[in-house]
Amino acid sequence: MSTGLIVAIAVGGGVLFLGGVAWLISKLTRSFAAESGAATAEAGDVRQRLAEELQRRGWRFEERNDSYAEIHNAQPEFQLRNVLDPFTLPPKAVGARNVITGTHRSRPFIATEFDVRHQGQHVPVTAVWLSLPAMRPGLTVRRVLRAQSKIRSQIGQRDIQLGFPEFDENFEITTEDEAFARAVLVPDLVRFLVTDPRVSRGFAIYGDQLNAHDIVGDHRDPQKLVPALDLRCDILDRIPTFVWS
Repeated sequence: MSTGLIVAIAVGGGVLFLGGVAWLISKLTRSFAAESGAATAEAGDVRQRLAEELQRRGWRFEERNDSYAEIHNAQPEFQLRNVLDPFTLPPKAVGARNVITGTHRSRPFIATEFDVRHQGQHVPVTAVWLSLPAMRPGLTVRRVLRAQSKIRSQIGQRDIQLGFPEFDENFEITTEDEAFARAVLVPDLVRFLVTDPRVSRGFAIYGDQLNAHDIVGDHRDPQKLVPALDLRCDILDRIPTFVWS
């Protein structure tokens, strides 16, 4: 093979390689630009929807107001402490971003992203909380795997049982006050928790705030926030009013 032919093949191969790299870079650039454009458009849509709902519902939006962190920190300490490290301080909110406040179905709420400090780290925690009529003991009702429930039963670590097998086998109750838990978990609420597809993970009462164990996503988007608020109101509707008096 002549030297000229070898050079021609090498040059041609180099051109093809560089051309392929250029094509790949161009394709990736277009893809990233399209994704960025779609994200920007979606963010604009969210802002527009939120502006419309703020005006229609009389809600208030603040990009940042760290004073709302006190709502988080005012709740009584309610957590399962690590027995190996019982002196670890509980999480503490030091700020609040993208705060939406107002009323939904006549109930005050706050939807925000708390900046929570815990064990030397700052963690963003999205919260959509309904304000309750009074401060009450902590209560968490959480769906667990049926197998997990059976294992707890076999080793004698059963939590509160309500006498509804489908609920008892699929949900775990953690509370500081069993009498309060039983007063809250009336048959109507228990049936709702078992059958309503939105409530697959349960709810919690933190002092004077109610939260559902759902995945809200961007709480600034009314398409996600309004259903989340409806869910919490549906839960609260089924809690007897006498527990707050």
